[in-house]
Amino acid sequence: MNLMEKVKLNPKWHYAFSICATWAGAGSLIVGINFVKQYGVVPFLLWALGNALCCVVFGILAGKLPTLRAIFTSRVMKIIVGLMCIFQLWVNMSGINDSLKIISPTFAVATTYILAVTFLLLYLKYAMLKNIITDDIGWKVVYGMIFGILLIALCKSGFAVPSAGVTPEYIKLGVQRFFTLMVGPFFYPYFWELFDYNGNGDCKPTDMPKAFALGGMLFGIYLCFVFVLGCTIFTPELEVAKGILLSLIALSSLTSFIYSIYISFGLKLGFIVNTFGMVAWCLLVPLGVMKIWSAMQDVRFVMVLAVCAYAGIKAIYDKRKGKN
Repeated sequence: MNLMEKVKLNPKWHYAFSICATWAGAGSLIVGINFVKQYGVVPFLLWALGNALCCVVFGILAGKLPTLRAIFTSRVMKIIVGLMCIFQLWVNMSGINDSLKIISPTFAVATTYILAVTFLLLYLKYAMLKNIITDDIGWKVVYGMIFGILLIALCKSGFAVPSAGVTPEYIKLGVQRFFTLMVGPFFYPYFWELFDYNGNGDCKPTDMPKAFALGGMLFGIYLCFVFVLGCTIFTPELEVAKGILLSLIALSSLTSFIYSIYISFGLKLGFIVNTFGMVAWCLLVPLGVMKIWSAMQDVRFVMVLAVCAYAGIKAIYDKRKGKN
């Protein structure tokens, strides 16, 4: 039995690895390491807890509130979220490029475009299964690489105990990041598509809230490695290895956002939007366009809270109405 058949028959863990890989993003490794080194243990734990729990919370709410799913999968929201996915495309293309610059700037740009275009074309057919499988395999490689880098770094530089980071300023930062992270998965079209695909696609139906809980758990395990890496020092050789690792992590998210744009706009228009995003990446990102993305993160926090509140109230109303 080949891997594709295994995924179809027992998809839960494969979904979990794909959820973890998609959520990781280009910044998870660097931001995590910097949190440990700059702010200390407690702010890192708050940030890490938000990262791991957000997928769990999303899985529960998306599974329990059909109204929430209906709103976020409506045509209008698909377009809004799809446009935001362009910024995610840029974030992860920049992540691949920046992580490989240590080898060569020209090599970094060329590799970024080759990878992006490869998946742009690859996802024109059977995109869901291909994304699940590539995420699954890629994230297992990430686990292997990060564990290997961790062992070598510990052997060479040892373990430096970080500060506790219990100052009011750092605690406030950790709490802010915790709550900001909670709304992130709601703007991932791929996550909503997994719910629609479950039972309606090629794979055997499975418990999706449990798959998202497992995805959060897998991400939590990854962040344990990140924490220890934040307590070590990298040699020049390990910096190169870390660059390759970073590019794999960014690629795992990039592929899901290429697919997410297809989900939001359809195959033909999605191809155009993806192509625009890839071409515009090297032109617009240096101009500081990512400041818009930072501002949009505050907007999406309020938007998700409002939609969740509405969906929850409607669910209670519908339940009471049904009882009467």
